Amino acid sequence: MFFQGNKHHFPLLFLHGFLGCKEDWEGVIALLQDRFFCIAIDLPDYGEGSLVDILSLFNLPLCGLIGYSMGGRIALMERAKQSEKFPKVVAFSAHPGLSSLAEKQERYAHDLLWAEMLKTEPYEIFLEKWYAQELFASLKERTDLFEQMLKRRRKQNPQLLAKMLLHYSLAHQSYLGKMHAVHFVCGERDLKYSMVYTGLSFEKIAGCGHAVLLENPAACAASIANQFREYL
Repeated sequence: MFFQGNKHHFPLLFLHGFLGCKEDWEGVIALLQDRFFCIAIDLPDYGEGSLVDILSLFNLPLCGLIGYSMGGRIALMERAKQSEKFPKVVAFSAHPGLSSLAEKQERYAHDLLWAEMLKTEPYEIFLEKWYAQELFASLKERTDLFEQMLKRRRKQNPQLLAKMLLHYSLAHQSYLGKMHAVHFVCGERDLKYSMVYTGLSFEKIAGCGHAVLLENPAACAASIANQFREYL
């Protein structure tokens, strides 16, 4: 866990995506810490109820949730359970949920394949396959940024990541796209999530693909500040 900013400012809790870490938010938090109290955690280290535990740790009655990808889905689920403590969510490149049982079964089978790769293949090979997905094409174009990110990813424990992938699988999530006080954001080059968000109110960040928090932290910070301006 790390935190930045004045504890008397409105708190924001940041949740990273799969394979990620709290440091992925550093560029965004650097632009918000003068207006908000920013807290970032590593997802594999937290268990059931620990988001509320974090509020208790800092004596916070409520907190905004900011999540990217898997972290965004976790933020949606936490707000669905405890909206009185988490009044608003900004979800970057986060799936709102699947509607049918068939879709959920297909997704879980898909996640099982990736989890098995994490358990059995060299981790470097897994990373190559994961980031070969079209979602990350624009990130890979920015060679220095991509290599910097990979250095952080290589420090992860693949066995723990496999458990995390299955535990937080999209297959376990209800559809939360219509939930109140949720702002969805995706990159304009992320065609998959532009389609996923069809019919929802969402924002596109110019020039970015799926990894918006890394590709354009300034635009992400501006989007967050705008959504929580009432708390300034």
